[in-house]
Amino acid sequence: MDYPVEVLDIPTGDTARERWLALPPEERQKILRDGATGQAQGLPELARIAAGWARTAADESRQRAIGYRAGVLVGAAGALAVGPLLPPPVRIGGLLWFGLATLVALLAARVEAQQRQLYAWIEACNLNYLLSLPSLRSGGPGAPEPTSSLLASLVSPDAGRPGPPGSTPYVVNYHAPPGRYAILVVAALLPLGAAIGTGAGALTAAVTLLVTAWTATVLGIDARRRSRPLAVLGPAGVELPALRLVVPWPDIGWVFVGIRGRGFTVGAHWVLGSPVAGELLADRAAVEPARRHRLRRTLADDPRFTVASLWCREPPEQLVLLSAAMQRTAPKVPSQLTGNRKAPVISGS
Repeated sequence: MDYPVEVLDIPTGDTARERWLALPPEERQKILRDGATGQAQGLPELARIAAGWARTAADESRQRAIGYRAGVLVGAAGALAVGPLLPPPVRIGGLLWFGLATLVALLAARVEAQQRQLYAWIEACNLNYLLSLPSLRSGGPGAPEPTSSLLASLVSPDAGRPGPPGSTPYVVNYHAPPGRYAILVVAALLPLGAAIGTGAGALTAAVTLLVTAWTATVLGIDARRRSRPLAVLGPAGVELPALRLVVPWPDIGWVFVGIRGRGFTVGAHWVLGSPVAGELLADRAAVEPARRHRLRRTLADDPRFTVASLWCREPPEQLVLLSAAMQRTAPKVPSQLTGNRKAPVISGS
């Protein structure tokens, strides 16, 4: 996935692969071992290379997993098209071969998922190390120059931006991950194959209905996600339009790059100051009672909100730095929620 803004000089794409391969083999093995235990590299340059390579490797792994799924769908379409035309012994052999190929594809996708877990740990722990560097946090002599004019304007709010410092909200919009719609195009081959093999019969109608329902579900979900931002970072706090909730900056105790979900997706995590704050914030969410009850239970067990970088254009470290810049310029007011207290915003404090 290509990010439009470079942050912390994290390499991406071919540059990330070249810098990774330029490291000695023993250094690469050490990074892999450290990533499996959640340990970052002790040198900023090594941490940048490790994080950039892990991010690039995870994106490539997702593309391979999509390729496995597409291969299974193409094989199924072919079986539907030519299966009825083959003699029964050949048809049975073809079904066995297709079943074996599907099993291999599923196992390969499982291996890719396990690899992405390691990539996610390497990326997250090294990004958090870079975000915790004193030079970056202080902004004083020796601090690295931001590579993004947007980030520079937020870290230094008085630089070339009209209006009060930090008064301009930053909107994080939904962006579909690569390959999300390509797999739907491949799935359209299934009803075509069924029509070739059996004609306009019940099987073709059933396959067409299933593919249409799948496509409509994916497009409907994405249309709903595009209708509103994933998050809005503003002077008052983190606005979450899906929950109709604003989490004030004084109630956020910690922001870091973390991992969440079965897909081991890296993203920005806003951790609340206490579980009590989560329950009180859940009561403020303008959602239906059943959903509010689920939100209360979720925040009681894990008091944080997340935005996965897979679903937006911004890399997670950019959202962490934007949160830090917004919180620095926000009015210094105490938390209005009982049991919560102010804490540093960036990981590693």
